[in-house]
Amino acid sequence: MVVNIELTPIEPIKPEINNKTVPAAKILYRHKDYLDIICEGLMVIKHYERWEEEFKNWQSANDKIPKEIFDTLENLFSKIKTEEIFNGVRGALLEKFVELSVSERFNKPTSIKKAGCAVKIERTNIPSDMSIYKKAFDYAAFDRSDLKSEFYECKASPQSFEKGNIDLFQNLKEHIDKSAMKSCVLGCVSYHNSRSINQDFKRKKFNTENLTIIGNKEIKNL
Repeated sequence: MVVNIELTPIEPIKPEINNKTVPAAKILYRHKDYLDIICEGLMVIKHYERWEEEFKNWQSANDKIPKEIFDTLENLFSKIKTEEIFNGVRGALLEKFVELSVSERFNKPTSIKKAGCAVKIERTNIPSDMSIYKKAFDYAAFDRSDLKSEFYECKASPQSFEKGNIDLFQNLKEHIDKSAMKSCVLGCVSYHNSRSINQDFKRKKFNTENLTIIGNKEIKNL
């Protein structure tokens, strides 16, 4: 069986954000066993004007984790000069954690993976419904031999998920179900815990059928 999927990057992370994020994300990911604590830290370190206070409070509550984690985050944030870059880096770190984790599984010559990408399946653009205003996934991976795929949307806060994100997932799932794909993960990822994400989605009356909710406790096992 064959599944034809194309992944086309259309929403790259800005270079000034990406260049700061990639080295830090790789260092932090080496401490994958602590990724839940790191993500909890990035959940509470969220205000540009008082990040140092938030960082120190989180650090004092987690003094048993490797010093390199603290040094990496402190060095990263101390060099940021604007709130826009600060917010961008926080969000991009989450995307990079997902990318690094998923790439470990999709590592064969038959694997394709892209960040900030639009999806075309069996020559049909996703979304096929033009009323859906979201067009790209933060990260996607597909293996042509195993016929498995994973698609992710990452938000620092669950409040940032929009109906368009969910509609895009559901539209994709309709087309995946018509294909020969053997497995598909549709993941919503946030620094918050999965309970908070589910509560926010319920409040917004999102259709969460088919979605995998990934909070800070689940990220290290992604």
